[in-house]
Amino acid sequence: MIGSLFILISLIVSVQVSADTVIEQADLFYQQGHINKSIKYYRYELRKQPDSLQAKMGLAKAYLAKNKLTAANNLFNDVLESDPTNFDAKIGIAQIHMRQSKWEVAQKILFELDTAYPDTLDVKHRLMNNYIQMGQLDLADQIHQEIKLLQQQ
Repeated sequence: MIGSLFILISLIVSVQVSADTVIEQADLFYQQGHINKSIKYYRYELRKQPDSLQAKMGLAKAYLAKNKLTAANNLFNDVLESDPTNFDAKIGIAQIHMRQSKWEVAQKILFELDTAYPDTLDVKHRLMNNYIQMGQLDLADQIHQEIKLLQQQ
């Protein structure tokens, strides 16, 4: 009985270690710029664990890097269905809209994120750049001043 329990626990632990290792390797490939390899690993992980938000986010970011906007958008939205407040998924969707020159849609998302996370430089930079693209230079200058203040803190 104890032997069977040990084998079962070993299998459970090895499956979790395997999943962590696959995601870690995919993340490493992504960070090193090996996007196609990261996609392969994220897809593999999603075949094994279709509900893995970490794998979905990684794959969505990799698709975004490859400019596969529809696939990235679908995955970001899938993540938001499970986790409606997921910051990275919202940023990803805003990036997609910016790449598609849908400045007003991106602005709405970024403004909501800036309101929710007023001290986040990444959001402020994206919002400032979006305002510039929209020709709203006064608002871009205002955000630029906020960025300067945050950097001094």
